[in-house]
Amino acid sequence: MRSKASVIALERLQFANGYSRLEALLVLYRHLPQRAFWRLFGEEWSRCESITRQRHVLRTLFLRRFQSGGAPIFEAMSVKDHRAYDALPDRITIFRGCYAHNRLGFSWSLSAPSAVRYPFLRQYRRPGQPVLLTASVHKDKIAFVTVATGVADVVVLPQHRRIVGTQPIEDQGGAESNVA
Repeated sequence: MRSKASVIALERLQFANGYSRLEALLVLYRHLPQRAFWRLFGEEWSRCESITRQRHVLRTLFLRRFQSGGAPIFEAMSVKDHRAYDALPDRITIFRGCYAHNRLGFSWSLSAPSAVRYPFLRQYRRPGQPVLLTASVHKDKIAFVTVATGVADVVVLPQHRRIVGTQPIEDQGGAESNVA
């Protein structure tokens, strides 16, 4: 039987938008069994925005999970996600299109062309020069993989990846969209 608090949190999640979804998920951490929480977390991750605002809480949750169950967090991955993870080599090159304020983000793409689009999407556009970060990460340091957006993305803690390149991204025009 679920507690009243977990029922309320699940209702909030149901009506959450991209900017409030992560906070609703984090409330559930205390109320759901760990396997259920991480399964729901993985299902909802790609629908969360402003993840960087919660980076300290997320870092703590991920590190706690890594200490108790290792990485990756298989419960956060669907069968398709798990297959994508299994297909990765031991060392992976990952990409992130971003601005200075969100360089420490957790979501990285396996595709540079996909990553360069993100800073120009309406919900991510900011003043300043967007950049494409290129990083390297060991497969066993990836928190989880998600293919929910149609492109394989990896979720990785900032301290588990190593930046190997930074280049400015020029606006190619026509990238204005509401879809990530």
